[in-house]
Amino acid sequence: MTDDSIVLGYLNPATYAGGRFPLFPELAHQAVEVLVAGPLGLSVPRAAAGIHDIVNTQMAEAVRLVSVRRGYDLRGIALVAMGGAGPVHAGRLLKLLQARAVVVPPRPGVSSAYGLLLARVRHEASRAYPRLFDRADPVQLTAIFAEIDDYCRGRMREEGVPLDRVAVQRYAEMRYVGQSYELQVPMAGGGIDRDSLTRLLGDFHALHDQIYGHHSPDNPVEIMGVRGVHLSQLPAPPTDRPTRASAAPAEPMARRRACFSETGEYADTPVYARGSLSVGARVPGPAILDQEDTTTVVYPGQVARVHESGSVILTEEKE
Repeated sequence: MTDDSIVLGYLNPATYAGGRFPLFPELAHQAVEVLVAGPLGLSVPRAAAGIHDIVNTQMAEAVRLVSVRRGYDLRGIALVAMGGAGPVHAGRLLKLLQARAVVVPPRPGVSSAYGLLLARVRHEASRAYPRLFDRADPVQLTAIFAEIDDYCRGRMREEGVPLDRVAVQRYAEMRYVGQSYELQVPMAGGGIDRDSLTRLLGDFHALHDQIYGHHSPDNPVEIMGVRGVHLSQLPAPPTDRPTRASAAPAEPMARRRACFSETGEYADTPVYARGSLSVGARVPGPAILDQEDTTTVVYPGQVARVHESGSVILTEEKE
């Protein structure tokens, strides 16, 4: 797909990954010509556009598999384009899935690394406690959670996390007698007594109904274990912000020959430096937004707008 995107003109080999990762457009062109265009009797641009269309259709079907086929209506949703290649394809999925918009975050190509910087410090511990729920002892459970809390607090201290910034979550692993799987049911903080256990049992029935569509309040319930989780949120690293709003129209930094399936031919296409676009900037397609970690393709009939958050919003132009 990198070869194909180069042949279509969407990627700039000179600036890919900030110019630190060499690409070879002549070899990409040769691969599409020899392996696809020649055997099918197509021109290279039409073959490359066909490859792109097939892959986009497969991506759309993968999205439907985990959404429409599970009962979700995608009409009116917004797709979030992540990864280095996501914003190259997302504009096509916008139409294929009849979505309302595509949101391209400021740095989608390094989203996994950015997520690690945002990830919470987390320590957890669990203890087995197998017995019928009616025989659960509040005193024993209080002692078990005290042990779990001591362990997790110790790990937090080792990592230099102030304990006043730590949130504590508690769970009970519960099931109906005879089942082979458990549900993790959240438990309220504070002391454990008979009243809190009664609420826990009700929460289990409600959670079972939510997940599986039914519950059996007359069936006996058993508790298999308990789990404690300690979490501390790190401060978010600084983010890139677009320049302030400007009434001046966005100006392309260059033009690049790119091919779109609407014509199957190359045409001079404006290329914009995404980082230089101001809040509210409007870029009609066809156009290409370049940045170090990704490339956003604005397809014919679409428009890209820069949101105040720094995200680029793609919609059909009529919207």
